[in-house]
Amino acid sequence: MGPLIAPPDKLVSMGVRLAAHNDARIESASCSVAASMDWQFAMVVAAVAFGLFVFYRFRPLLGGRAGGPVAVELKDARARLAKASSDAEKTEALAAAGDACAKTVGLGGAASSYYLRAMRLSPTSDALVERAAAGLSRRPRTLETLMWRRLGAEPWTGKSANATKAALKQLVALYTHKRRSALRARMAERALEAMEQWSTKS
Repeated sequence: MGPLIAPPDKLVSMGVRLAAHNDARIESASCSVAASMDWQFAMVVAAVAFGLFVFYRFRPLLGGRAGGPVAVELKDARARLAKASSDAEKTEALAAAGDACAKTVGLGGAASSYYLRAMRLSPTSDALVERAAAGLSRRPRTLETLMWRRLGAEPWTGKSANATKAALKQLVALYTHKRRSALRARMAERALEAMEQWSTKS
């Protein structure tokens, strides 16, 4: 007997079924690959978005590095501080050093220290308080600590009253916007109101 060969119509039917089966397997594999690629793409997008959020949320002043023009500013301020012979010269040099440090990544604490030293040399200067607030505008926690240290270091009345009011105003602004705390904002507002009333009576 010769080999058994299926009729042509059956061979065609078997070929169609086999092709359909292969197409289904290919389609299933393609869907799996597409789903895997979609999942990986979503993860990449999420990681990039999170990275951008962290960079924006915790950024200091953009471009601030321990080199370049900022380093020159800091070096110059320190040199002027070393040569200063009067309190006015020392105050200006300390404030300039604070400005330079405030522009540099990782030197927020040093900036606060320079500003505080300047404030102690010039406790009546409200302009100095405002200068420090401008320098630390993107470092709200550091600014908050500095303002409280300023308030705790000097008398609130007398010649330093204007500087005290300036510090309280900065705290009100901080607690109203960047460091939102209605309770603390109201506390600072009441302290400021009390000082205003005291100044009017005196």
